[in-house]
This record gives sequence, C-alpha cells and structure tokens, in this order.
Amino acid sequence: KAARQAINNIIRNDCGLDFPDLKFEAQTTGKNLERPDIVGRDEYGNIVLILEAKFWSALTDNQPIAYLDSMADNSALIFICPDLRVRPVFTEIDKRLKSNAILTQQFGDWYLIIPEQNKHLIVKTWSQILEPIKDRLSQEKEHDLLADINQIIGLCDIIDNTAFLPILSDDLSPKFARRINSFFEVIDKVVDELKQHKRADTKSLRSAGSRTGYVRYFKMDQIGVSLYLHFESWERFVDT
Repeated sequence: KAARQAINNIIRNDCGLDFPDLKFEAQTTGKNLERPDIVGRDEYGNIVLILEAKFWSALTDNQPIAYLDSMADNSALIFICPDLRVRPVFTEIDKRLKSNAILTQQFGDWYLIIPEQNKHLIVKTWSQILEPIKDRLSQEKEHDLLADINQIIGLCDIIDNTAFLPILSDDLSPKFARRINSFFEVIDKVVDELKQHKRADTKSLRSAGSRTGYVRYFKMDQIGVSLYLHFESWERFVDT
C-alpha cells in the first residue's frame, strides 16, 4: 500500500489527479491486443493509470494510441525510461499523436495533455518513479520491499551508465545479422538507383565501413555527398 500511495502522490503532484487506492494489474491484454506493463484501475474497474516501462525497445504499434483509447477520462499514461531515451521517446509519442489528429497541449518538459478528455501523457526517468517509492517504503519500514526496490534502482543505474547492454542468446541468432546486412543493402540500392538514372557518380569513390556504421560516397552535380547509416546517431536521436 505504501508503494501504491507513492505512485498516487506522483500523479497528484504532476497531474492534479486524485486517485483512490488503485488496483494494479500487470501485462493485461486489451481489446486491440495492447498489453501495457502496469494498469491501475479505480473502484469501478476503469483504467485511469498506465505505467509503461521502457529501456531500449522502441514504441510498439499500439503505443500510445490504443493505450489512450482503453483509458477513462481524467487519467494518466506514463512512459518510464532511461535518461538518454526521454527526449526521443517523447518526440515519437508527440509525432504519433499529431499523425492521428489528436489535439494536445504541452505542459513543461516531456508532458502532454489531451484537454478534451483530461488525459495526461508524461515521459519520466526510472529515478523519478523509483526514488519516491523508495522514500515511502523507508518511512513505512517495509524492509523486504525496500530491498527489492534498491535492486531495481541498481539495475537501472547500470543500464543508464553503461554503453554495453547484456547480450541475450536471441541476440546472436542469424536474423539480426540478416537485418543489419539489409540496412547496408538499403544504402547500396539507393546509390545504385541514383547511378542508374545518371544522378550519381561514384568514380574513384569507395564505400566505407566503420565502428559507427556504413557510408557510401558519391557526387551529384559536382557536389560531394555521403549517405551514412550511423548507429550512434540512431541510438541517441531517433526512437524508431
């Protein structure tokens, strides 16, 4: 209960929404096959809070539109992610809302409101969620849960502060090698298409691979051009 109250306090302070003691469910599948990580329901069974945990995975097709459709008015949808991903996740959410003609207002950094339904969308870091829970558990002397939350905080700190993500067995499957090669092929096919239409000249210019990706150099109307698949830029600035 102390942890639930800590979540409610975060929502109250950020959004002005005063929730009762919500019933929380994990990995609940909705009518559009959306499956948010954590759902909070009020006393009538309405979904008024969704917490979606993100580390480095991209947004799914259902996020955030299907999630919002499943929620009651006067509700909050919070994406929780590492510090480095706050901006790209928020940018992608904003883009998807605009492409679906959903009118929003922005309040501060990483915070949108759909005024007509009073639905709040916020992107927060793990520490912004976990530290208030930790403080409340400490006040209530919930020592077992406090040990759990400290482990989660430690894990999030490692993920935030290290560039090397743990390799899972599935990461080594051939499908990932094929996918990476297909990214290189996109670059080559674009350049080949330009050459076929005599728009690009690659004479004396070679392709090049590096730690950060793959690049093709060519000339267009005497202008030097490079078409670059840049992994570091992809990681830092673009979500999908």
